[in-house]
Amino acid sequence: MNLEKTKYICTGEEKESLKFDSGDEIKPSTECTYLGTKIDQTGDNKTEIKHRINQTRKAINALNSIWWHKDITKNRKLYIYQTIIQSILMHGAEIWQIPTREINKILSTEIDVLRRSARKSRTERIKNEYIKEIMGVKEKPDIIDIIERKRLQQQTNIHAPGGIRTHDLSR
Repeated sequence: MNLEKTKYICTGEEKESLKFDSGDEIKPSTECTYLGTKIDQTGDNKTEIKHRINQTRKAINALNSIWWHKDITKNRKLYIYQTIIQSILMHGAEIWQIPTREINKILSTEIDVLRRSARKSRTERIKNEYIKEIMGVKEKPDIIDIIERKRLQQQTNIHAPGGIRTHDLSR
């Protein structure tokens, strides 16, 4: 183990270095990334949600020319949104406890993509419902509904008879 690169997150009040008999120590940290997920000392998901929204916004901006392109169909833009943007935003979302403020940020990120895809600027002051109607997604579940469905699906898998399925690694 590389002790210089190793850190730990302390969720309590005291943040002391972990000291070994050999004299080595591991320093505390307030935040880290584990398997692509941001974890902080508060134990809530706000840091991870904020990180996901920022990553998603970067991807939206990188694809800006596609969203505004008049020769790319709405269906193709929706396909790109569902395969790239939703994947970035919803990574690990099954386990999130999402506060109302973050729900609004996630929904505004979704409507931003739909608005750009519909080629409607925010300065045009068009209501979100009309943007969804233009894009043909008014009757479809929004991203929060999709996250809730994934969360429910995960809980169903965990509480199903036999619990979570694992692969036998001994073979």
